Amino acid sequence: MIAVLAALMFAVAPVDHRPYCALSRLALCRTTNQLVWDKAFGAVVSRFLGDGRATYLYRGGLADQMISALGGPPDDPVRIGNFYRFTACRQHQCNDKGAAVLDPTGRLVALAILHGACEEDGCEHRYALTIFVGNPTDSKPVVENLTAWASKAVTSAHVSPGSPPDILDKVEVIPAATLAHARRRCALSRLSACLDTDDLMHDRAARVPVQRFLGPERAKRHFSGGLNDTVNEVLWGVADPPSRIGEMYRFTARFIDASVALVFHRGGRLMAVAVAHDLCREPGAPSDCYEHITLTIFSEESGAPKPVVENLRAWVTAGLRTSEQGMALDKVEILPVAPAGRPLPEPERQKPSRRSHPLR
Repeated sequence: MIAVLAALMFAVAPVDHRPYCALSRLALCRTTNQLVWDKAFGAVVSRFLGDGRATYLYRGGLADQMISALGGPPDDPVRIGNFYRFTACRQHQCNDKGAAVLDPTGRLVALAILHGACEEDGCEHRYALTIFVGNPTDSKPVVENLTAWASKAVTSAHVSPGSPPDILDKVEVIPAATLAHARRRCALSRLSACLDTDDLMHDRAARVPVQRFLGPERAKRHFSGGLNDTVNEVLWGVADPPSRIGEMYRFTARFIDASVALVFHRGGRLMAVAVAHDLCREPGAPSDCYEHITLTIFSEESGAPKPVVENLRAWVTAGLRTSEQGMALDKVEILPVAPAGRPLPEPERQKPSRRSHPLR
């Protein structure tokens, strides 16, 4: 009896040698899910798209969004000549869809993502198809097939009674080799790869220069909550895409009653920090403090370049034009940042005027 038990303990379970779905055996893949579950597929997608970030489905990695679009309810594979097309939709958000086209050896020919065409209210029925191709010279049949697939998916989607029909508003074809922004992760040394201010703030190396630039003494001179705390709070608010000022990049964000702009040289050197704020954070603020806006620009000792000042002034003025609260830009002050250890001059304060500023 003991010998029988010992034999059972050391018995080897039979191994299933039947072939299964994999990148090298696409003909055996019955659904897109089977292919996506292959870890090698995720690695191929990452190499094809790079490690950058995008905002097609959400703010995050482009390759991750592609896998997300392919990871939900699957379709059966379809042949495009000698190629295999795998499609699926995003889990719990089936209006967003993904497609992958591969050759019989498992090489990616194209990836596509069907997503909302815009984020504004009233355009929920508009969709865009973004196709990433490996070889643009022979991609025409693939692009046509993917466009037809996306158009059918959009027009056949269920629409609530009284709502406008869904439409495929745009088709964009991007050669994967030109995805410079997708192949380089946003960083202080790679500002051109940053999608917005939030993207930049995820790089700790970008946050440190801001704190050093303003310095601890300056934090005690401005705002009841401290300048560093105010800037840090706003930078994690609503982020905007970067803008170019010649060889410089301007990153802006806004939060409740203040907006902040960071101006970097393209090499990553911080040149100016600007805060547009009302007087409500100042000690002894007047009752109509929210109507009076001051733009405070902290710059290097040599002073902020004129194009930077003009750009920042225009940025604030444009924001005030869209406001319905009657706010006006009353003052622009430029304060040089002194080196560590040198006393900072007290900034001059002017009483706010009740008349509208000429820039308004």
